[in-house]
Amino acid sequence: MMLVPAWFREGMAYSISDPPNYDMPPQFLNYRSEYDSWSVGLTNSEIWSLGSKL
Repeated sequence: MMLVPAWFREGMAYSISDPPNYDMPPQFLNYRSEYDSWSVGLTNSEIWSLGSKL
């Protein structure tokens, strides 16, 4: 799993845990935004399938 892009790995973690913005390191705000934009409309199965190809 560590071979996937950081925006996917870290963005997913922060998207799922959904901490307040003030409690996130600034660089991870962008990762969460990028992940959220990428995953919109995808099912969990599609996320894992497509994520494994990144």
